[in-house]
Amino acid sequence: MKWVELNLDSERLLEVGGEHIGELYLQTRGQSKGALRINFKNGWHLELLSAVDFSEQLEHPRVFQIEGSVVGHFLIMGGEKVYKITVAGELEKEIRLFRNRGEEEYWDTLIIQRPHDLIVIYEAGVLVIDSGLDGRFHKRKLFNDIFVATEGDVLKFVRDHDTEWSMKLDFRDEGRL
Repeated sequence: MKWVELNLDSERLLEVGGEHIGELYLQTRGQSKGALRINFKNGWHLELLSAVDFSEQLEHPRVFQIEGSVVGHFLIMGGEKVYKITVAGELEKEIRLFRNRGEEEYWDTLIIQRPHDLIVIYEAGVLVIDSGLDGRFHKRKLFNDIFVATEGDVLKFVRDHDTEWSMKLDFRDEGRL
């Protein structure tokens, strides 16, 4: 799996599998102000209303682009949703995160790459994305739960700087999201 953080301080080239497929930028006008706009080379356009990370901790809004083992597909993640998109510009799937507008001051994202998946730890939850770009595990956590370490499929957290607890990534119960 491969992921990259893209700051939206200017228009960005969108590359998937090493091939330029379009451009993405932050929409600044109209009803979808603040949305991520993707202009594909084939003439197709997408406006993703909940894709951008507007964390108050960042200098510029951003998104994460994720590629896996599925040729011709990628994920865009950053705001309240994760979007699975084809290189032709078709929106295939959305995963709603436990993230809400109005709480941007708390937004924080950490990505841990493992051989066959990515663990996304954000202020309100944990999401595991497999190499097929499917969500395999998604659980809530509290804003004040601070990630400490991984031990196999167990994530260690500390709450309020003193209460330690752990979360087991149990894929049997979750299935695909």
